[in-house]
Amino acid sequence: AYLLNEVPELISVPHCVVFYNHAPPGSFVPWQGSGLDVVQLNPSEGIGTRRLPYGCHHTKMFIVGFSDGTLRLIIHTANLRYDDIHVKAQTAYIQDFPLAQDGVNVRTEFEDDLVSYFDTYNYTNKRHWAGMCGSKESLSERIRRYDFSSAKAVLIPSTPGYHKIHGSKRMYGHLKIRKAVREHATRSCPAGTDDTSSIICQFSSIGSLSKKYLLDLQCSMDANFDIKSEARKVLRLKLVFPTVEEVRTSIEGYAGGGSVPAPSKNVTKDFLQSLWHRWSPSRGGSNDNPLFKGNHIPHLKTFYQCDNDQSFLWLVLASHNLSKAALGEVVNSAKYGEQRFFVRHWEMGVFISSRLLGKERLVPWSRDAISSQNASIATIPLPFKSLPDAYEKSDEPWKWDVKSHPNPDKFGRFSLHDC
Repeated sequence: AYLLNEVPELISVPHCVVFYNHAPPGSFVPWQGSGLDVVQLNPSEGIGTRRLPYGCHHTKMFIVGFSDGTLRLIIHTANLRYDDIHVKAQTAYIQDFPLAQDGVNVRTEFEDDLVSYFDTYNYTNKRHWAGMCGSKESLSERIRRYDFSSAKAVLIPSTPGYHKIHGSKRMYGHLKIRKAVREHATRSCPAGTDDTSSIICQFSSIGSLSKKYLLDLQCSMDANFDIKSEARKVLRLKLVFPTVEEVRTSIEGYAGGGSVPAPSKNVTKDFLQSLWHRWSPSRGGSNDNPLFKGNHIPHLKTFYQCDNDQSFLWLVLASHNLSKAALGEVVNSAKYGEQRFFVRHWEMGVFISSRLLGKERLVPWSRDAISSQNASIATIPLPFKSLPDAYEKSDEPWKWDVKSHPNPDKFGRFSLHDC
């Protein structure tokens, strides 16, 4: 109902397919009689013959076909609800693609990843899609009609299941990030030298993690990874996550914390405490960047590595939160008799780097970067500091299960439980 209120023209779109995990009762009643097809995807209730507890469909993506033959792909971080769209900090990747020329077959990794992702939905209904004539096609068949050779990113999908690691053409989660980093990111320091780059993980939810798992993620995300270096055993990730005070003083107050699900047991582990970094600049710090959204609850998810000069070695924009369920983990599978990569969620993200964009440097947007008009530099409109500030002594990570906090928000509430 919210989506139709915002974009009532959708009711007249000839063909619309909605893949979703959860929706309030009656959400699709206004669409009755239109060209809508609704498909619920919930791994917790079963995929084929297997149930995956705690699994969900978490991808946020639009694919829009226009009558002129253009396909628009939008991979973003917002749920389709008022507060997500209007008052939370979000981000999106948007790119248009043309129809492929007749007789020209330009298959790309981007196309294969996108089609194989949708194949996991098992949606095989055939339709006459926008701008087409002739026989009906499935969604995957229609996607194959487009030319994705101009893609400026690498897709980072996650799909539920136990995936082969060795000898597989498809990779998911943090293993796909690892592959993209090795192939498309540039080292910022030679092997055997001190690495001063930072790896930042910014997210809106955190699972129950171990130090070993974070070291595995660090390995996947490190463009300067050196197997011979003892530094690889030192956890140096910077975890950007809102403090209790940042949630309390946000424009939503404690109610906004409902979109930052973080149980106390997950954020109070000892090895995490030195890794926490603020969503907004430290008190007294500069906050003059008009893109900074420190007063808004963060619902975006970004992962990146940057140098001290704030050049990005690579960046991922994604629906993935910091969890094994989303980013996957290597497990020993008795059923398959080998190691498998286990994922519980459907997720989607994009990996970009200066090399993929055909630029010399990739930097966060700033007035200086724009004013320089340097054609060799690409900018990223990041809504927080690219080199974030560490928690102050009085800061503590947001915990959504606390029954009452010492100070009220501007609405007079003392916790999420009062909302």
